[in-house]
Amino acid sequence: MHHQEALSVYEDAYQVRSSDKLASKISKIKRYIEEQRCDADAEQGVKVEGGSLVDGREAEEYNRLVIEGKQLIRDQKVKEALQKFSEAYKISPSEKLRNKMKKCQVSW
Repeated sequence: MHHQEALSVYEDAYQVRSSDKLASKISKIKRYIEEQRCDADAEQGVKVEGGSLVDGREAEEYNRLVIEGKQLIRDQKVKEALQKFSEAYKISPSEKLRNKMKKCQVSW
């Protein structure tokens, strides 16, 4: 079963009977799908984020920084995550990334 299909099944199950365990699984699958999408975008050589067009190496660096930042958040290293997100923002500014940075600043 593909991850997108699994996500659909879990979301349907959550609609029938919500639980923290299902919510956690849905979140993990969504995170995995997003990370895979970012990796695929970097491999293609171009990433459009917030209207910015970047070349292959910039896209790869951007995706690496965002993925590392997300991992640092999971590891509760907010200051380091903010630094990674800030570096990524310099490559390709976006509202989504700006919001991640604001959340880090509030938590820090």
